[in-house]
Amino acid sequence: MGRGLLIIVSGLFIIYGFVQNSLNERQNTITRHSANYATETKAETIANTMADLAFTEIDKFATDDDETIGEFSERAVLGGRGSVNVTFDQPFAPSNPFIRQKVIMATGIYQGDTARVVVRAQRRAFSKYAYFTQEEDDNIWFNNGDTFNGPVHTNDKFYIKDRPTFNGKVTSAKDWEGYNATRRDPHRGGNPDFKGGSDFNSSAINMPTEGSKIGEEATKNGLRFDDDKIKIELKEDGTADISTFRRTGNTRECKNWYYSYYYDKWRCEAVAIVPKYKKKSTRNYNLHGSGFNGLISSSNIIEVQGTLDGDITIHSEEGIEIMGDIRYKDDPRQNPDSNDFLGLVSEGDVKVDKDAHKADGNKDVDIHASIMAMDEKNNDNKESFYVEYHNYGNSKGDINLLGGLIQHKRGAVGTFGGSGGPTGYNKKYSYDRRFLGRSPRGFPKTDEYDITSWRKLQKKESFN
Repeated sequence: MGRGLLIIVSGLFIIYGFVQNSLNERQNTITRHSANYATETKAETIANTMADLAFTEIDKFATDDDETIGEFSERAVLGGRGSVNVTFDQPFAPSNPFIRQKVIMATGIYQGDTARVVVRAQRRAFSKYAYFTQEEDDNIWFNNGDTFNGPVHTNDKFYIKDRPTFNGKVTSAKDWEGYNATRRDPHRGGNPDFKGGSDFNSSAINMPTEGSKIGEEATKNGLRFDDDKIKIELKEDGTADISTFRRTGNTRECKNWYYSYYYDKWRCEAVAIVPKYKKKSTRNYNLHGSGFNGLISSSNIIEVQGTLDGDITIHSEEGIEIMGDIRYKDDPRQNPDSNDFLGLVSEGDVKVDKDAHKADGNKDVDIHASIMAMDEKNNDNKESFYVEYHNYGNSKGDINLLGGLIQHKRGAVGTFGGSGGPTGYNKKYSYDRRFLGRSPRGFPKTDEYDITSWRKLQKKESFN
């Protein structure tokens, strides 16, 4: 009995020894793994820190054409070493050569462990905005019936009467003012519905100066015209009829109308001298042709209307006039995967023709596009996007804009009352949500960069 007990006790001691040894070994393994995890995490933190420093430098100072981002050779960081290399990439070329990304490749080293991260960034396109202005007009008001369904920004102050609706976020560098504002109550007379939130201490965003680059790229692999005027009629079959014109002289036309109680009718207040044109020729162009980069540019006036099957940007150095409805063949509201995109970029203004509402019916104008009016050419006009004779006649219905409107100074599209009653159009501006991910071809960009991806490489992965 005593001998058997001794054997059992000895066995238990042996088992205990094995268990204790296993526990010690397990503790040592956990300690080693914890140490390795700590050094790996520290190396990754150093790599992320270097990438963040490089991105901050790019966002502040660099452009797509600027390959310098400051001095980022290997340096001491957080008790280890870090370095950065930056390259350029066109991930969607040749199908869309205008998307240009900066690729930040950052390395972190800490106590023998190495971590690598790759960050891709590209400049934010202005097509992000449903509505953007550099400068507002204190005689033009957001009013009842005005609806905006995407991001809205001004570097100036918004002027608001009654209750317009903003379904996207609203940002401004200078707050907003009500129609009956007083010093004590600057918002009096306005009751806007900011459904998407607001920020009235936002930073200003610089307007672009990139129109000439579109003209240069159109000369290479697009369509470039230097006639006195061209007219573009977009076709559902993926083509466009482009007519060229030459100037033959001038004619007189009313510049401003006003309603006279004395005469009980509309009267012309001022006459303007405007050019007359004669058509030279019309040619049909394939917008899906091999080698066509999607840019149509002119050194002079462009008139445009029709239905687009394609992905193009139309650019004028002087001004663009919308003659009637402009629609996508494949409406993205019914098909979010629609590949129809249109940019309208004018270095002057963009004008909606006085008879645009008659092109397809007798009311409303549909415009599917992201519109940019830089107003660099027509300083006497002081308006960027506006309706011809906006304050004349009766209400013409709504401007149904699907896309966005970016302009230097806000122009008038209608009036909400007065001696002659409402005139022009109400605004129904809807954001094309596809522009969150991409912009029309060659569309001007802001000075700000957005990060499109941030990825840690696996141990065996290299930057190449």
